[in-house]
Amino acid sequence: MERRGYEVWKDTTDLIPGAAWLTEIDESIRQSTHVVLLLSPVSVSRPQVQREVDVAIRYDKLIIPILIETCKVPDHVRTINIIDWRMDKEFAYSSNFDRLREALDMPLRKQVIEEIKSMGFKPGR
Repeated sequence: MERRGYEVWKDTTDLIPGAAWLTEIDESIRQSTHVVLLLSPVSVSRPQVQREVDVAIRYDKLIIPILIETCKVPDHVRTINIIDWRMDKEFAYSSNFDRLREALDMPLRKQVIEEIKSMGFKPGR
């Protein structure tokens, strides 16, 4: 994504040693325009990933889920159209990157967050 001109923040590379990581992650989500959620059996089972989705919803961030491995998609993410990259592992050159670019540029994604909230979803549930 960075090679294509997007600014990317990742906790694995952008957190400095000694940082209060929960605070830093929350602040990075708050300052972001989008949250790209990579879905795999490992990611959907991690409480921290669920917490980050909750934070993104609380801050009305545009969530773009990408299915990278077959897994049970969390209920509140099922209502969002998912980009399926299970078959094509060439992420940088995938035709699905065009779909990701469209999603990153689509301002109507906020409506999806409002729909999730209107269905009664509360972060942390």
